[in-house]
Amino acid sequence: MSSQKVLVFAIFAIALGFAEAKSTKKTSAWYTEGTPNFQYDCSDKEDGNYPHPTLCTHYVACVAKTHAYEMVCALSHDGKPLHYVASSGPNPETSTCDYPEVAGCEGPEPTTAAPEVPKTTTAAPEVPPPTEAPPADECQDHDCRQVGNCTSFEVCQNGQWKERQCGEDLFWNSEIDNGFGGACDYYNNLSDNLKTKYIQDKECIPPCEWWQLDEERCTGTYHFRSPFDNQTLQGRESTLTCSTKPAGSSVEDLIWNPATLTCDRKSGVTGC
Repeated sequence: MSSQKVLVFAIFAIALGFAEAKSTKKTSAWYTEGTPNFQYDCSDKEDGNYPHPTLCTHYVACVAKTHAYEMVCALSHDGKPLHYVASSGPNPETSTCDYPEVAGCEGPEPTTAAPEVPKTTTAAPEVPPPTEAPPADECQDHDCRQVGNCTSFEVCQNGQWKERQCGEDLFWNSEIDNGFGGACDYYNNLSDNLKTKYIQDKECIPPCEWWQLDEERCTGTYHFRSPFDNQTLQGRESTLTCSTKPAGSSVEDLIWNPATLTCDRKSGVTGC
């Protein structure tokens, strides 16, 4: 083969390869390489390819006037994306992608930002500092108001409210009409409403209870608070100990079981 024929064949092969790079791929089902369920109205369009509504490097394949596939143009030999040639469709056999300057796709209309309006700054008017309010806990000596609950109350001394405690086993009776909002009193002298309020307040009258301290776990030591007897508020708590094994016996000492609230063998207490 002469050198001229070789040169002509090489030029033809290059031209053929370039043409393949610029065109879309053709298969019997040309749309199968696209992304299905693309949001595009194909209802009035015959089967084929159409310009993408927003991207020059893409196009849309319509099938059966119902299905839309988003297709992507190939890359050129220099690795840059080609653009779809709108006038080449819709026939899949003729539709093609080409260099941007050839395809002439301008894409979606660019949005023009509104010109920035210079802001005028206006100095804020000077606001006089607020008048300092007196502290909320200030008062006048011998102020009369109801300030008491459970076993405590407040009195005004030297311009400040001071908390005071009722005597042992006494409760604040806010229903005493003495011009001071109440007085400390015996529990049995309280109204049923106040009794119910205080007995249901665990911070006022802690209920009967059994418990152990953390360091007492798996021992026979435990604590008990006796029920409120309507008189004694203080001194209801006591420290107790489970029974030890009988003298000369091989059995083990009993320990407190917090799950059953009684003394038990060690084997019956979880975690011991």
